Amino acid sequence: MACEKLQDVFYGCTARPLLIDEPMSRHTSFKIGGPADLMAMPSNEEELCKLLQRAKEHKVPVTLVGNGSNLLVRDKGIRGLVIKLGNMFNTIEATETGITFGSALAMVISYTTWESVGWAIFHGLLSWVYVIYFVIQY
Repeated sequence: MACEKLQDVFYGCTARPLLIDEPMSRHTSFKIGGPADLMAMPSNEEELCKLLQRAKEHKVPVTLVGNGSNLLVRDKGIRGLVIKLGNMFNTIEATETGITFGSALAMVISYTTWESVGWAIFHGLLSWVYVIYFVIQY
């Protein structure tokens, strides 16, 4: 799918602009890597869910990256949609009932395991339970 058509598919999913042919060298600690067809940087769980849902509906390959630490990207780049999570979802919080992790962690694990946005949302809501379950199971 052409990059411009990809941009149309994901238009309106995020408040931040979508980046076409974005050099991954700008997003990796080693400062190497070819272009991502399209890069999105969601600000919250809702935007992440919208991106994943549209990708599934249009059968667009998705690559999830954090901050790009120790990430090697080939010179040909990455086809499809790259979702850069960055620091937005890396929270660990102690509460009266236990420890919770950023719900995006559970959502991403759930989506990549079952390829289901519905399960991702469900597990995002129950993130701390799911993270403990996943650690015990695997």
